[in-house]
Amino acid sequence: MNRFPLSYEDPSLRASCPAELVRKVLRGTCRILGLRNVEISVSFVGEQRMREINKSYRGIDESTDVLSFASGDSDAVVPWPETEDGYRVMGDLVIAPGTLNNNAEYFSIPFTEELCRVLIHGCLHLNGEDHATNGPDEPMLKHQEELMNQLKGGLF
Repeated sequence: MNRFPLSYEDPSLRASCPAELVRKVLRGTCRILGLRNVEISVSFVGEQRMREINKSYRGIDESTDVLSFASGDSDAVVPWPETEDGYRVMGDLVIAPGTLNNNAEYFSIPFTEELCRVLIHGCLHLNGEDHATNGPDEPMLKHQEELMNQLKGGLF
């Protein structure tokens, strides 16, 4: 069993990013990736807060859709720290629904689909995958889309 604590900077963000859907995507992604007894926390924040976080951690003074903060070192023998009750803490995802909405409009896709995509994307980063560009030939982004297609049937 996995654990997915969620937090919302503003209660109004709950409507666009419902806990049930978020946990369903995370459960499915972890299942496909073979991740068991892991904890991934997800925080939904406004665009201003995301801009501050992005500037602080990446030196980029603009909002972004998702940031991933891995808890462990992928080169370590035990890559993630464990909680007292035996969960491996993979890390934190920070998501800005406002930026997701802009992306969804730009790509002419439903907001829910874009939310699912960034949840998968963040999980892949926490699991040690990375990409140099946002090009369609990036192996991580291909993997992301494979997972989207596997999960898509029951989500939206």
